[in-house]
Amino acid sequence: MRNLETSDLERIKLPRRFWDSNFNSIVGNPQSKDNIKKKIAGYLSQIKKMRELGGGLVLWGPNGSGKTSIGAVIIKQARRNGFTALFLSCANIKSIVVNKEMYDSEDGTTLWARAKKVDFLLLDDLGKGSLDSQGFGERLIDELIRERYSQNRCTIITTNVNKQNLSEFIKPSTLHILKGSSMQLKISDHDFRISEGIEIRDIINGGDQ
Repeated sequence: MRNLETSDLERIKLPRRFWDSNFNSIVGNPQSKDNIKKKIAGYLSQIKKMRELGGGLVLWGPNGSGKTSIGAVIIKQARRNGFTALFLSCANIKSIVVNKEMYDSEDGTTLWARAKKVDFLLLDDLGKGSLDSQGFGERLIDELIRERYSQNRCTIITTNVNKQNLSEFIKPSTLHILKGSSMQLKISDHDFRISEGIEIRDIINGGDQ
């Protein structure tokens, strides 16, 4: 397993905020039977098998609960194991496709084409921001998930939508595909943004010089 370099993180388009995300930052006791940390540990330990099966995850929970950080841990581990990976925000999908945003201008690969072909895709923040009144966003997400499913590629989805309400954002047929290719995990209600805010306020107030 190889060490990651800055060029790896840039190439998978991971936002800088999540460069330092690691397994130890996941809240929970890995020895607990139903704990999220134990399940993520299981996924990471079998990441080669997951790639073979095209096994993905749907991480759902409230804002600030660490869903994206967990997704970052997974795609970083995939890259360490030699797999290709990519971070893609659902809110940006429409502009990426319409503007034909490039991933690699030298070989002519668009970001959209790359999203379909990487071994592991982190599809971040599925929800209202990714849809529109014409249904264009819904069709693109449907196309992406179906294409990846057909090629046994792993898709990690984060969303703050309750799993019972995912049908409001994903076509029923596509949701059925996810049920067959992904495990749905509810992430802890722990709010990391509160602790981040406290750290910033402590520095400003002189608590950490």
